[in-house]
Amino acid sequence: MNTLKQLGYVLVALVSPALLSAQTPLASTPPAQEEVVKLSPFTVSATPLAPYQAIDATSGSRIAIPLMDSTQHVSVVTRDLVDDIGATRQLDVAKYIAGVSEATIPNAQDRTNIRGFQVDGVTIDGFGFNSFTFANYDPVFVDRIEVVKGPNAVLAPSGQPGGTEDVVTKRPFFSNRGYISAEGGLWDAQRAEFDVNQVVTPDKLAVRVVGAVQRTDDYPGNGNFHRSLAFMPEFTYRFSRASELTVELEVFDFRTLNYLGIPLDPYVGTNDKARLISGVSRTLVPDDSDTVRYNKGLRSRAFFTTNITDRFSMRVATNFVTTTGLSAQSNLSGPNPTVIDPTTGIYSVPSPAPTVTRTYTRSYSYAPQVRRNFDLQNDFVYHLKTNGVDSNTVFGYWLAQSLEYNRTFNYTKPSFSIDAYTAAAPVFTSFAGLQANLRRVRQLYANETLSFFDDRLVLNGGVARASYQNHINDQLRGLQAQSNPYATLPTVGAVIKPIPEVSFFGGVSRNSIPIDPSTTSTIPYTLQTSRQTEYGLRVQLFNKKLYATVSHFDIKQNNYSVPNPANLTVPPPFPALPPLFMDRHAYGWEFECTAAVTSNFSLIGNYTSFKNRNPYGQVFRGIAEQSGAVWGSYAFKTGSLKGLTLGAGLEYMAKRPGDAPGGPLTSASTPTNLIVVQPTFWLPAHTLVNASITYKIDAHWKTQLNIDNLFNVDYLAASINRYMVTPGERINARFTITYNF
Repeated sequence: MNTLKQLGYVLVALVSPALLSAQTPLASTPPAQEEVVKLSPFTVSATPLAPYQAIDATSGSRIAIPLMDSTQHVSVVTRDLVDDIGATRQLDVAKYIAGVSEATIPNAQDRTNIRGFQVDGVTIDGFGFNSFTFANYDPVFVDRIEVVKGPNAVLAPSGQPGGTEDVVTKRPFFSNRGYISAEGGLWDAQRAEFDVNQVVTPDKLAVRVVGAVQRTDDYPGNGNFHRSLAFMPEFTYRFSRASELTVELEVFDFRTLNYLGIPLDPYVGTNDKARLISGVSRTLVPDDSDTVRYNKGLRSRAFFTTNITDRFSMRVATNFVTTTGLSAQSNLSGPNPTVIDPTTGIYSVPSPAPTVTRTYTRSYSYAPQVRRNFDLQNDFVYHLKTNGVDSNTVFGYWLAQSLEYNRTFNYTKPSFSIDAYTAAAPVFTSFAGLQANLRRVRQLYANETLSFFDDRLVLNGGVARASYQNHINDQLRGLQAQSNPYATLPTVGAVIKPIPEVSFFGGVSRNSIPIDPSTTSTIPYTLQTSRQTEYGLRVQLFNKKLYATVSHFDIKQNNYSVPNPANLTVPPPFPALPPLFMDRHAYGWEFECTAAVTSNFSLIGNYTSFKNRNPYGQVFRGIAEQSGAVWGSYAFKTGSLKGLTLGAGLEYMAKRPGDAPGGPLTSASTPTNLIVVQPTFWLPAHTLVNASITYKIDAHWKTQLNIDNLFNVDYLAASINRYMVTPGERINARFTITYNF
């Protein structure tokens, strides 16, 4: 707690002189009658070009940069797309960004793949250190989502190399308006929202309150519940034309069944089409009401920005998070007659196929958690334009601290027949873990951007110095382990515009992720490091109505840790086995575009093709190496259909490994003939179609019908292993009525 107090004193010391300067106009301040609000370099443009088109983003470098001038691929999801899709989680809209796809857990943790690297949780307003929770982030808070592709040491000093999904939350604005809405439907739909913004003092104080409550069943029902409450009051106060403070307080309570699906047919091997176990309804939920994910707490954020002079600006931001969470999970184990052919690495069922039991064993773990996070960011910008050269110098620091208290309890439950599932109370077997963990990140960074010839040439270079402190205190066994690694992470890039509408970009970026030390085994590494080389082309044509990007990326990561599959056995090992380490290489192409085809017709779409492999060529669990999605909407603005908007979208995912391959090499491998172990099964490729119909009755009332999986495709959405495969949601209709005021 002393550290938190010290950081608080630092914040006061930094903000106080800025507040004093904000109260005293500079000598160059125009007369009061000419006073206008000057846009901060830390603020993006308030109005998008079109429903799905953004102009700039802040996530790549902490300041607003036009997308055409970024040396790293940055994509933006607008609020219009969130509303039109009727998003129930971040991935619902993020999948329309190239390289973003479903991972292994659809119903919690906002788990996604970005360029083939799994990401848990989302970064919120630039705060991403230990933002992981057991909950999905509620879409009611989202103003836009900025996805920075590849490693970025400024935005995410502990982020994944594939990229960072940064949620920019709604902020107060200086006009009175709001809405309330109610939604009903088959699945994931019994929900109410409100968003009210009021100006208390014109051009001085604005207050906004945003919230949502949800009480619903998720597919396939039968006890698969979802309960959530989300509430965020906030205010913005303007001290002067150039200085303002925004404070947010976000309260949340999320509860859902930890449903991970049902077993695969035991006779499915590597090259067979995966299917759920025969003779069992896909609506079976082999989990009891005590198998839950739960997360509640609050997040408080404060943002102070000031233009100290016409050239020099400052931002101070703080973030405090306190949460209580729980993950209770049932792990299944059962028949699996497949065997590996050491000459091919492929799993198959011997012929004749043996008769196997339909009895499954299960274990149960109960893991409550308490977490406290604190962040302090302080950024400075110096802007100078002279002799045809435009210079932006950005520098600052980030201090982050996380305290975690984790407990783990192991239980057993009786075996059951898959044909007659019965609920059962867990029986305690062992107290498996009691940890108090401290993690810190300290980051210093500087970044310089030079623009020449009216932005025809943009050069960027920077460096971040990140140091980490990981202290693991195993209180159950009386053991401790710690590591204090550090990394110097450079970034360079360039943009060339032969004409203002065409932008060639390229760059090299690095990042690192600290590896938690182990108290029960030796882990030889302290950092995972990654390096990305990226280049591409952007175009902004037809009076900015079409924006498109094609890019090639090459990411290399070493010391990549993967969960040890042996920990999923029934019963699990005690203590848990450490993760497995290896290197990986991801490379491929992405294409995405947004367009206002006409004043009525808007479009967003993408396609990605890449490879993400370890040194032996193994594919990673849950990663589709080809994916794409497109969404379009047509709004009738005149005539008898005025007020009607039709939307439709298509999403595609190629096949994915359903479990983590063992190995990596079979026993028949030789130095000159490496035989790679394959997954025991693959989730088949699928294509889904979604649609929406929106009708604005008048200036206040709006109705919307969203239909997910319009053609009722039977598909497999995700999997943890052969015994926990999540069936995809069948056709789902959700109806929303909204009152705007």
